[in-house]
Amino acid sequence: MAGYKYGGTQPAPKSPRTICGSEKGLWGHRYNNEPYCTECREFANTQRLANYHANKHKPPTSKRLESIAKLEKAKKLFAAGASQLEVARKTGLSRSTLRRHLPGHCWTYKQAAEHGNALRRGA
Repeated sequence: MAGYKYGGTQPAPKSPRTICGSEKGLWGHRYNNEPYCTECREFANTQRLANYHANKHKPPTSKRLESIAKLEKAKKLFAAGASQLEVARKTGLSRSTLRRHLPGHCWTYKQAAEHGNALRRGA
């Protein structure tokens, strides 16, 4: 087959601006939109492995646990008679999050519109 080149076994071409085998080399390949050369690929693998082992024994940090605690606090505030805006300010959760996760405690858009219309009519 004339004109066909198989590039799978050939190493990636090195850019004269990259310092291969270092972090600058990795970013140089990314910036120039080139595939990693062998030295840069090995460097990336060693960095990834070192990062994995460094974080292996750390306890997981879960933002979900924090948000669950905030929702529990929001339920208590609603039970005490706080308004949706007040609960949103005190817990740091958005009003749409409160509506989504605590549907029985907040007004729907339709209820809010009906209340606003009733206030405008003077009823």
